[in-house]
Amino acid sequence: MLQIHHLSQISDQAVWVEAQTPTDDEVKELKSFYGLSQEILGYALDKNERTNYDYDFFNKSELFVYHVPYQVDSTHLRYVTRPISLIYQSPYLFTFNMQDIPLVNRDLETLLKNSMVKSYQSFILLALLKLSDEFLPAIEQINATRNRLDRTLNQRPTNDNFQSLSHLEQSLAYFTSATANNETLLKAVPKSHFGKDLDQQGQEHLDDVLVEAGQVAQMTATEMDVIDRISSTFNNVLNNNLNGTMKFMTVWSLVLAIPTIVTGFFGMNVKLPFENFNLAWILVCALSVFFIVWMIWVFRRRNMM
Repeated sequence: MLQIHHLSQISDQAVWVEAQTPTDDEVKELKSFYGLSQEILGYALDKNERTNYDYDFFNKSELFVYHVPYQVDSTHLRYVTRPISLIYQSPYLFTFNMQDIPLVNRDLETLLKNSMVKSYQSFILLALLKLSDEFLPAIEQINATRNRLDRTLNQRPTNDNFQSLSHLEQSLAYFTSATANNETLLKAVPKSHFGKDLDQQGQEHLDDVLVEAGQVAQMTATEMDVIDRISSTFNNVLNNNLNGTMKFMTVWSLVLAIPTIVTGFFGMNVKLPFENFNLAWILVCALSVFFIVWMIWVFRRRNMM
């Protein structure tokens, strides 16, 4: 779907074309009517495009690809990231939201009434600021879920809880990569064609975006480190519990093997001591108990029980 917005605060000719999962006919319109090249459309329409900036000297077009969170499973709080593309080719501004993420649509449309939007540069930078902030609600959700799982795992660890913790780790792996790449992109902007044309206000907007992107990247890295430590701690606890269980079973299998050995010895069909003694079974039981007590004492002395 293509939505057309007039950016009168920039100029009378400035138009924002908002593309949300465009159809084939709409893609043809973007090429034929708006003059976008096949190459730059290929970047914008790719749902797996990496974060990058590109300037087309011949068409005088500028492309930003910026990653934002995308929730794939609300039940288990699973996130990935998806690219949002912004293109400027005078007098048009284009945004591409190929996953039709509602939060992105809402945040971008707030720029229509933003008094700070006075040029296409300020529109793009304020849009990138909004896109950076979209990580915050997701990180807060992950943080709340992590705290809940931490309390639950301390009381009664279950497979479902460990699976939920794994989902959080996967989400944060995507976030860590995306926020780091977003920050790297922004740091390279001052040396780009886009950055060289910035006025004082544009430079201030760029500084704001850089600060916000850096904070988001740091929050993501911190949350990832915390979850890694929690996961590592509980893995160690589970391993220790398993080792304790295996040691317990090994020790008691040795202890309980003693009666089998003793009774097996006196059960042989050969001449044996006390074979004519009517109360020999008491002696057999006593020998078994003695060796059991002796083995338990040895294990306890060596801290094996």
